[in-house]
Amino acid sequence: MLFPSRVERLFAPDSIDHLFGKLLLVFVVSLIALILAWQGKRMAWHLFSGTLQERRLISPARARTMQALLASLWAFIVYTMAVVIILGLFIPATALFPTLGLFSAAFGLGARPLVSDYLTGITLIFEYPFAVGDKVELNGIQGTVEAVNLRTTSLRSTTGELYIVPYGDIRVIRNFSRGAFSIASIHVTIPTRDLDRALPIVEALAEHVHQHLDGQLVEIPQLVSESGELGGTTTLTLVAKARFNQGVKVRRRLLELVSERLEGAGIAELA
Repeated sequence: MLFPSRVERLFAPDSIDHLFGKLLLVFVVSLIALILAWQGKRMAWHLFSGTLQERRLISPARARTMQALLASLWAFIVYTMAVVIILGLFIPATALFPTLGLFSAAFGLGARPLVSDYLTGITLIFEYPFAVGDKVELNGIQGTVEAVNLRTTSLRSTTGELYIVPYGDIRVIRNFSRGAFSIASIHVTIPTRDLDRALPIVEALAEHVHQHLDGQLVEIPQLVSESGELGGTTTLTLVAKARFNQGVKVRRRLLELVSERLEGAGIAELA
């Protein structure tokens, strides 16, 4: 008769009322947690995209990144507290903290990669190695950062695919958007018999473009032969460092000018 008595106690009016009251509290706590997480997201947006950005204390990219990271951190804290409160409704206080301790130890061992992702995400809030909109390379994947949260980064590759990169897997970050300059070098292949005439022309052109390209070049381009070999043809490289994000524009202009000067001197470029 032991089993029936337990069933009777479970479905007794007092027990049902007590259980219903706890379930109602679970619903209320969950609802409050959702509201707090939503309000935290709004506050993060107001702080970074509103106040700080309007006062020009932070860049738009930095504002979007910090907004996403802090909103994720706030939501993580709120949901963790909600889980602890809900567990406290069903587990006695004297057993709750030992249970949480054992659970945390087991969770830390079983979900070590997940914990590593979150800890690294918290670190990124202070180190700021990249921001939303930056072109980066993470784990050999090049693309543009579309979104960040406390655990992962969404990276849109140059071929269109979307990669989700966990922070715990990132070891080296290559940020193209924070370079000091962009390479705008060009290669010119000419007959070796015309080398004596071509060198002064290209060297004079290098000084000319440095003075007349509206400060788009960091320094005077250097003319080198990367292979150092002579044959029927010689390939020359005009090494040019352009201002950041100006590499494509400067390279195109250099190609036009070099081709024009060599053709004017009667020197044919070879493919």
